[in-house]
Amino acid sequence: MLRSCFARSSKARKGAIKAGIYFVAMVASNTVDHSFLDASLKRANENGLGFVAVKVARPVNPGSGRGGVHAGRIQKSQFSHSCRLEHPSKGLFMGSENPCVSAVISNMSNLEKDEANLKIPGITRES
Repeated sequence: MLRSCFARSSKARKGAIKAGIYFVAMVASNTVDHSFLDASLKRANENGLGFVAVKVARPVNPGSGRGGVHAGRIQKSQFSHSCRLEHPSKGLFMGSENPCVSAVISNMSNLEKDEANLKIPGITRES
């Protein structure tokens, strides 16, 4: 498995395709900045490379050492994904509905988040 360098993930994906020895890569993809990855993920997926989406809720989820969430990120997330979910779950939902993503690593830091994440497979955009 290739764990891409998040700062240069585009080069890592291109290198993985060219090398032809990787089957799956971990890539940071989330509700705020996923759009620049979509074309690249699709190309890589067409060449047989699967993806595990990581950090799917990070931009919209305050956490230790990160302080608060910038209001612009929340607004962008609301605009791009209209389903009614709390932000960590919204990130997981977004990652799981991308056809180029094989798996999503969820935020499981407490029981409340675990329970919210377990409901996601039955949710649709209209929910």
